[in-house]
Amino acid sequence: RIKKTLKELFELAVKEYATRPALAYYDSEPITYKELGERVRALSSFLKEKGVKKGDKVAIIGENSPNWGIAYLSIVTMGAVVVPILPDFHAEDIAHIISHSESKIVFVTQRQMDKLLEVEVKGVELVISLDDFVPEFSFAKTEPISKLIGKASEILKTIPEKVGLLSSEIKEEDLASIIYTSGTTGHSKGVMLTHKNIVSNIEQIDDYFDLTPGDRLLSILPLSHAYECTLAFLYPLSVGCCIYYLGKKPTPKLLLEAASKVKPTVMAAVPLIMEKIYKKHVLPVLRRNLMIKLLSSTPFVRRALYRKIGKKLVEFFGGELRTLAFGGASLNRELEIFLKEANFPYAVGYGLTETSPVLTGMRDEELRIGSCGRPLKDVEVKIVNPDPETGVGEIWVRGPNVMKGYYKNKELTREVLTEDGWLKTGDLGYLDKDNYLYIKGRSKSLILGPGGENIYPEAIEEKINMHPYVSESLVVERNGGLVALIYLEYSMLEDKLENKSEEDRERIIKEILEKYTGYGQKLKPFVTDTSLEFQKAIKEKRNILLEGAQGSMLDIDFGTYPYVTSSNTIAGGACTGSGISPKQIDEIIGVVKAYTTRVGSGPMVTELKDEVGKHLQEKGGEFGTTTNRPRRCGWLDLVVLRYTCRISGIDKLAITKLDVLDGLETIKVCTHYLCGNEKFENFPPNVGMLEKCKPVYKEFKGWDCIDKNSKKISDLPREAREYLRFIEKSLNTPIKIVSVGAEREETIEV
Repeated sequence: RIKKTLKELFELAVKEYATRPALAYYDSEPITYKELGERVRALSSFLKEKGVKKGDKVAIIGENSPNWGIAYLSIVTMGAVVVPILPDFHAEDIAHIISHSESKIVFVTQRQMDKLLEVEVKGVELVISLDDFVPEFSFAKTEPISKLIGKASEILKTIPEKVGLLSSEIKEEDLASIIYTSGTTGHSKGVMLTHKNIVSNIEQIDDYFDLTPGDRLLSILPLSHAYECTLAFLYPLSVGCCIYYLGKKPTPKLLLEAASKVKPTVMAAVPLIMEKIYKKHVLPVLRRNLMIKLLSSTPFVRRALYRKIGKKLVEFFGGELRTLAFGGASLNRELEIFLKEANFPYAVGYGLTETSPVLTGMRDEELRIGSCGRPLKDVEVKIVNPDPETGVGEIWVRGPNVMKGYYKNKELTREVLTEDGWLKTGDLGYLDKDNYLYIKGRSKSLILGPGGENIYPEAIEEKINMHPYVSESLVVERNGGLVALIYLEYSMLEDKLENKSEEDRERIIKEILEKYTGYGQKLKPFVTDTSLEFQKAIKEKRNILLEGAQGSMLDIDFGTYPYVTSSNTIAGGACTGSGISPKQIDEIIGVVKAYTTRVGSGPMVTELKDEVGKHLQEKGGEFGTTTNRPRRCGWLDLVVLRYTCRISGIDKLAITKLDVLDGLETIKVCTHYLCGNEKFENFPPNVGMLEKCKPVYKEFKGWDCIDKNSKKISDLPREAREYLRFIEKSLNTPIKIVSVGAEREETIEV
């Protein structure tokens, strides 16, 4: 049966799983789906009696509980619009959301009511207490939820038509929920999600996950967050799972107790939870013991050790965990490598409140370090205005789960939603060749470095956050430099601070901060005017090495425009920012691999997309250092090298990665291009022509294996020597250095 609305989805679940357990606190007996259906119908009946109609707004502010879920379902299944509000919002923000959404009834817990009494709340006709408290003071008439459900249930036995709308009266395009996201400036934005948005995302997740009626889910994230609400509430209910709640703020001790009782098979979490466990319980074990540190340096021993720890982690979560689904933020790279090597069962996804929320996902054998997975069914993802070198651009998405717009904010809606349905996420990232998405950061948080380079503060924060004393960090630009604002991980200081006076606690924290800020003072003597230091060194006849980066074909002036960087990557650009005049350069060494690689888009005449190309890529480790993005590989291109030698004035060559060609039966070198009947030994004048060129190769016999202990050219196989001599002769440039391995000592100086 096709489910188009949340009412249809819920009614079908109640019918199919009537006797199965549905919702409970971790330390109590669950109510069944039949009982859940009865309570939802009863509460819907009461809301109708109080004048709530289709399209009216009803807010929920409270901590996770079975009653929270009952309230949510009673609102959406009668055609009203639920406004779930995050319980950690400030009282002023909550009051604004209630007023802005025009919520006439509010479900609230005692803790949240105490907070709201501090501010003026307008327009509310009735308050329903989710935890049955009766407040001494309130901003509107207050009724306990259990009393209302009991009273309405009795009425329903005699007048069943009081329930509300028929399923057919709620349309899939009707508004189901308005979720207010925490804005960085000003008030929150109200994201409008229709029944179609949410139900389609549930179906997309169901197509990806494999939950069954036997699964148990322990809920630890706020239900008012779109991620928890869809992935860990509505989706599990649609397939007959049982959901358990903590009833209190999650702490490691409470989580351990609840997990041991519930033995969850599935959980949803933010990476911060696992980061805290990793930093507090795993890293100290790995770093404190010298023997373990030594053993961890051996890959197969490290994996065995990590897998043992991984089993302990699964036991911490009850011992039967099949999947821990991470969302809401990127996983720290170090942590993710550990989880994968530990064989810990996890899944990763990416999404936004505006997309109901899940867009991409990956799990089990699909996992790729640093990625957030591939788009779910019916979700389209494209990268707009990608950087020609890195492929990073703004992520745009489209699909049935994309929001209707922002409530009462048409201008902002037009800014982020195109006429043909694309949502501009504001996130920066790229897609690899297998359509895996990698997130680099937010476009609004991007910092432009002094050399024009893009700095993603999130990448720096990721490193800082792995420090045991750091809970969270925020990297910002101040006075032309980068500053990290840090919130301490006070739980790591418990031993140091326990039973200490307030004065001693402040002193200890101050000492820790001074220790790390003191590093800046130690580095201060090394900060100087480099131009003066270089000129002094030149007068003293000392050697100075200026190392270039990237490739000549990415040069903004001489490269394959528009597939270039924003800087000069040829020899002339090496002096930029150094304070050294170009005329003071004595020698230019061109560093070139024994084959050709290219990053990003753009024409590459010798590119290989066969097994040889795969051999070069894998044996040469041709993957981006930070992005892990595969580089394109091909045979050595002498046309490009002639051009490079000319525009950079190269005196000598350094040939690297010669050993990567080991084991190839035949090795080829591109001597010139053919474009139609025209022959090009020198680089074509424009990219359009280059894209039509075909390579012409000279073939060489391959060799078996180069001895990495080779110290002179004569130690190399005869075939390798012939290959190098041909390169020298063709470019009329002598070879000075040949590397035959990844280590420094595996280098031949000619």
